Amino acid sequence: MKLAFQAIWRSLRDAYEELFILIGANVLALLLFIPLVTAPPALAGLHNLSFYIATEKRIELGFFWEGFKSYFLDSWKLTALNIVVFGVLGVDIWFYLGRMEGAWRVLGFAGLWLLLLWAVAQLYTFPLLVRQEERNLFLLLKNSILLTLAYPAFSLTTALLLILLTALSLVLPIIFILIGLSFAAVVGAHALRQGIEMVEDYKSRQDEN
Repeated sequence: MKLAFQAIWRSLRDAYEELFILIGANVLALLLFIPLVTAPPALAGLHNLSFYIATEKRIELGFFWEGFKSYFLDSWKLTALNIVVFGVLGVDIWFYLGRMEGAWRVLGFAGLWLLLLWAVAQLYTFPLLVRQEERNLFLLLKNSILLTLAYPAFSLTTALLLILLTALSLVLPIIFILIGLSFAAVVGAHALRQGIEMVEDYKSRQDEN
């Protein structure tokens, strides 16, 4: 849980240090949400920019457009798959918990668990989209789910803190308009970076033994 707060703190620090670029990228992304076809690529652009921020490299707004163009199709594939999975799980929960009785309801609770797992794994999906060298959608989803299962406390706590901060920003909508989506992307980048560091640390300890 401590590492989750560290990831959020690093994200807040980076958001402050790169405030003007993140505001520019956030406003661009919101404008690109108006024509629905450019919404997922706009998210990819934000995550591409945030990847450079999290790795402490020099950044410029051009990284947003780089991600927007490079991952235009891949971002839509990921979004479409998410819509299908959330839809199927939603129907499963509605049917087995809302309309069935007895042992059948177990399938509904299984659907709830899978829905939670899939939702928390979204913390890593777009960050991995721009970080993973091999452009393989199923490998991306596999790695996202494995990270979530390997570090459930970190993943769930980070996701909940992000949801809380996003909800607070909606109290003053101008905050969300200026930096809401950009900040979420920075949190995702730091969460992925922390997750990879934990995996590498675990492998290092295993090699020593």
